[in-house]
Amino acid sequence: MKITSILFSTRHEDLLAQTTGIESLESVLDVMTSRISSLKDLISRISLRINEPFQKLESRTVQLARLQDRVLHIVSYVAEVSPGEI
Repeated sequence: MKITSILFSTRHEDLLAQTTGIESLESVLDVMTSRISSLKDLISRISLRINEPFQKLESRTVQLARLQDRVLHIVSYVAEVSPGEI
C-alpha cells in the first residue's frame, strides 16, 4: 500500500507541476496572440498610408512615360521635316 501511495503522490506532484507549466504557457500564448494582433493592425495602418501615395506616383509615372513617347514622336517628325517645310 505504501508504494502505491508514494507513486500516486509523486505522480500527483508531477501532474500539478505540468499543469502549472501549461497555465504559464497559455498565459504566454495569450500575450503573444495579443501582440501579433497589434502588429497586424499596425501593418494595416502603415499599408494604408503607403498605398495611396504609391498609387499616385505609379499613375504619374505612367503619364510621364506616355508624354515622353509623344515628345519623342514629335521630335522625330520634326527632324524628318526639312527646314523649308516648317
